[in-house]
Amino acid sequence: MTPMVKHYTYLHRKKDTNEVFYIGKGIGNRASQFSRRSDEWKQIAQNGFIIEIVANWKTENEAYDHERFLIKCFRDLGHPLLNCVGGGAGGVFGFRNGMFGKVSAMRGKKQTVLGLQSIITRANSLKNRTVFENVVCPHCGKESNLGNAKRWHFDNCKYKNE
Repeated sequence: MTPMVKHYTYLHRKKDTNEVFYIGKGIGNRASQFSRRSDEWKQIAQNGFIIEIVANWKTENEAYDHERFLIKCFRDLGHPLLNCVGGGAGGVFGFRNGMFGKVSAMRGKKQTVLGLQSIITRANSLKNRTVFENVVCPHCGKESNLGNAKRWHFDNCKYKNE
């Protein structure tokens, strides 16, 4: 039996220019909903928009990670996205994150279809990637992610000197 895929990441494109203006994570019919959207999003969407499901995910965290990755990639390429924050669980509605307040040299320039395809291909390749490697402490047997174990546990293990 295959696991049920519940979460997905999606793009919204302007119907007239095919330009990506929003990236999101959703379940059910979230990609096609107009509720809980900014006024700026609604203004663009009233002229028509195209929904593109980029990837399906088993867990919400995987979908949030992919959403953050896509937003970062598109912003790095100069796309003026309407996303108020850098993805994930979001923030206060209408709040502009200062981290993305800088104007990129690519802002306002069109991205080629080849460039967009390379972003999506690169993002999809992350699906099978192991993000955290777990290790077991040789002193007490506690299992932890490698980064945290090195930073916090290994030097401070109470069974280290036994």
